[in-house]
Amino acid sequence: IKETKLDIITDLHAYPYEIPHEINLIKNMVSTSDFVVYNGDLLNSVVCPNNKKCNILNLVNDFVTQINKSYIFTLGNHDGEGEIRNEIINVLYKNPLHIGVCNNRKKACKHPYMNIYTLDSNTYGCNNLKSYGCPYKEDVEWINKQLNIYNNNFQILFTHIPPPYVIGLKGVGINDEQPTCWVSKDKDLLPYKQPIYHIFGHDHNNLYITEKFNNTTYINALKTG
Repeated sequence: IKETKLDIITDLHAYPYEIPHEINLIKNMVSTSDFVVYNGDLLNSVVCPNNKKCNILNLVNDFVTQINKSYIFTLGNHDGEGEIRNEIINVLYKNPLHIGVCNNRKKACKHPYMNIYTLDSNTYGCNNLKSYGCPYKEDVEWINKQLNIYNNNFQILFTHIPPPYVIGLKGVGINDEQPTCWVSKDKDLLPYKQPIYHIFGHDHNNLYITEKFNNTTYINALKTG
């Protein structure tokens, strides 16, 4: 059985007016991967500075094209809201390198032949709280349906926002850090089956103690670049 290698590109926080200078380093680092996962915050902001010219959609498309690896994706809290967020999603979805199978909102996606999923976790006003940090239930329900169809091991779930509180696990790192935004405790905001790994970003420096909880290992992918 051939092993599959994936790499994660997360929290790059690129300026909206230029391709990150680290792009060649990143491209070299993922050169042996079968595919990559863009796990959110590709951009630092979608607001163009007054003294710069920006074409955010072209920048996003050019970046993934230059990396030149098959990918699946989700967005982060820095990747805009509303119309611009949906436009970025459409650019990533339509790029020929994108291999994901997604729901109609394109906010929950699946690898074409493995039980690896991405889930947009950046709803603002989650549970009427002034915070980012939970998915929409309809996106979770789509994943649940896919898991019923493809009844194999649920291998990996990718979200941008860390989920510790929703599962009753303290989001504390080895230095007692607690910088997580997922404040909802509604367990229906996660798929009903437990993945083997739940991988997230968002917290650039939080060195979580990696431990299994209900047979899932939670991993912080930290920051690319």
